[in-house]
Amino acid sequence: MKYIYLFLLFSFYINATTLNIDELINKAIQSNPDIKTMQNQKSMNLHDEDISKSSRLPTLNLNLDYNPTKTFALPQNGQFTTIDNSYKHADLTLNYVLFDFFQTKYKIEMSKNKTAISQIMLDDSKKLLAYKVKKTYDTLVLEDANKKIEFENLKYHKELLAQAKAFYLAGLKTSADIDSINASLLEVENSLVIAQSKFEKAKIAMQYLIGESLGDDFVLKNTLNADRMKSYSEKEVEMLKTKLLSNNNSLKMADLLINNSDTNIDLQKSKRYPAVNIFATYGYEDSLNSYDTKVVGVHTSISLFDGNKNSAEVQKAFIEKNKNLNEYESKKHALEETLMGLLMDSNRYIYTIKAKQNIIHSAQSARKIMNARYKEGLVTYIEVLDAIRVENSAKKALLQAIFERNDILNTVSYLLNENNFQKKVDL
Repeated sequence: MKYIYLFLLFSFYINATTLNIDELINKAIQSNPDIKTMQNQKSMNLHDEDISKSSRLPTLNLNLDYNPTKTFALPQNGQFTTIDNSYKHADLTLNYVLFDFFQTKYKIEMSKNKTAISQIMLDDSKKLLAYKVKKTYDTLVLEDANKKIEFENLKYHKELLAQAKAFYLAGLKTSADIDSINASLLEVENSLVIAQSKFEKAKIAMQYLIGESLGDDFVLKNTLNADRMKSYSEKEVEMLKTKLLSNNNSLKMADLLINNSDTNIDLQKSKRYPAVNIFATYGYEDSLNSYDTKVVGVHTSISLFDGNKNSAEVQKAFIEKNKNLNEYESKKHALEETLMGLLMDSNRYIYTIKAKQNIIHSAQSARKIMNARYKEGLVTYIEVLDAIRVENSAKKALLQAIFERNDILNTVSYLLNENNFQKKVDL
């Protein structure tokens, strides 16, 4: 039976696929509807940019008119008489904005800013999605490890229960030991069910993220290891703050909005001045007479009074700029505070992890001693169960601490707009 179990276990690992985080991230990006929406928004902004650029080019229009009958008024003997006749007209008209006081230039700049913002939003959404995939993967690893802890705990309880029954049959222990250990065993079984449920929930969350089923034949790469235990010095913290201000996507977007506000102010001011257009028309008319027409000219329209509309638009643009400046400062302060808190928590978790490692080492030694003494009748089952609980509690706490610190480092990487979600934050 043992060999059959080992064969089945070996076959599982041979056929199982190791879930690769990078592949999962790519699948999530390809299937996520929000990413597709932002890609569409970027495409729309690119077309808006093309529309703005089109104002730099001349327009050419072909105009055609045909009237089967049209009434014409003609002078005859000092009076006007009317006559009905067909009417045909065709002309080719060229219009070109010669100078518009840089209005077109400002509109193009604003369109480019919107395109740049949509690109940053798209990149930020991809990195945020990658962060979610990484955290969900870590959750799978965490709950899988918790399952293994509970499974080993259950196995140990069964062995302890067998010992208690043997001692009872030998008259060395009472049935109270059996009942108490059995009650503790039932608690462990419940904990195992809870861990399994949490694992399945994390699996479902990952499937929704990547847009496909994971199946059952997969193995996980251990991402919860204590190999990133370097704390951040004051100098490193300052370097990370500088990197945050230059790389963070949220601040980049806020900065572009400020630039857009400056351009909008210039645009509104330029609207005070008239645009100068040149036009040329060549046409042909056929009615009572047939002849060609030619027109070449310059056109402008000067606004003498607009009800203070332009002045209000300029003031509105200034207010919008102040609003964007305040939002930038608010985001900057909030991000700096968040970063500082994360780095402090990261340093704190280093000591927590080391403490839990020491507790596990001591608890394992204590459990072995208690188990040996229980067999000799020197301690009660209560002390044995307490030793088991301390050890398993420390194991779970260690995993949770590593999980939390991984999440902190991944969050810092996201805030710094980095691509590496697996390594320590680069300096």
